[in-house]
Amino acid sequence: MVHGYPDTWWANAEVMALLSDEYYVIAVDVLGYGQSDKGPEIDVSYAGAAGSLVALLDKIGVKAFNLISHDRGTIVSENLLAIDDMSNRVSAYVRMQQSFDKPHGLPRPPHAAMASVEFQSQENLAGTAYSSNYGSVHFPERFLQRLNWEFGFPGTPEAAARTFQGTSFDIELAFRMENVIPKMTMPVLLVQGTDDPGQKAEEYMTSAESAARCPCCLGRGEPLPARRRSPHGGGPCPRAFHQRQCQPTRHGLLAPGELPVSREELRSPMPYVFMALRVLVTVIFVAHAAARN
Repeated sequence: MVHGYPDTWWANAEVMALLSDEYYVIAVDVLGYGQSDKGPEIDVSYAGAAGSLVALLDKIGVKAFNLISHDRGTIVSENLLAIDDMSNRVSAYVRMQQSFDKPHGLPRPPHAAMASVEFQSQENLAGTAYSSNYGSVHFPERFLQRLNWEFGFPGTPEAAARTFQGTSFDIELAFRMENVIPKMTMPVLLVQGTDDPGQKAEEYMTSAESAARCPCCLGRGEPLPARRRSPHGGGPCPRAFHQRQCQPTRHGLLAPGELPVSREELRSPMPYVFMALRVLVTVIFVAHAAARN
């Protein structure tokens, strides 16, 4: 699990607990954030962070894995997929809250400002972002306190600023189209919040031409033929789901009454990203397992 910005592994803590009964779950601190290394000699670029994840997986002996990314963690994950043979090691990919095959619309986050240490040194930056960007969703104070603590390690402002230097949404789109989408032959689930002004539905696949670039992202909730092959080569695309909005029942991803969360949990203050992940990750893993059988 690869967190976004301004986050650390802690943003995925509750998801880890939900999945740990059935899966061995690893949530990392992206290089430069949280408790990771972040000195000036460390390459904290998205490519550098991706390389560090590959080194970690190799060190602990993980050969094949399911990949989950959120926000800027998606850019790290896309750099990972672009590394030789890594796409063949990803069994399934849940990709959240990052524009896909269209230019990022307006308003755009101020990446030029984010590339400054002054911006990254704002007090309680992580907690403030969670409190202001998620509307009516209530985050428990204990969650925000831990979030600020994890994001507040010495060296984080300098390292976080460096991650935004030398990149842009347009550079990332060109890289994605050329080096990442052709390698998406694993089941891919695109997840986006319905009312997020930062990434709109039109920034995701809408045409047959775009869909042809990523055959494993087709369907809007309908499974693809079990042996469909990628025109880019690679292996078969057993089953895949495409979901542009985080409303599983609306597009048939789950039938009514089959949500793997209780009504009490839906009313709880658990962050909506965690609830969406529990639903959507369960679906993609179950679908992938069924395709293998």
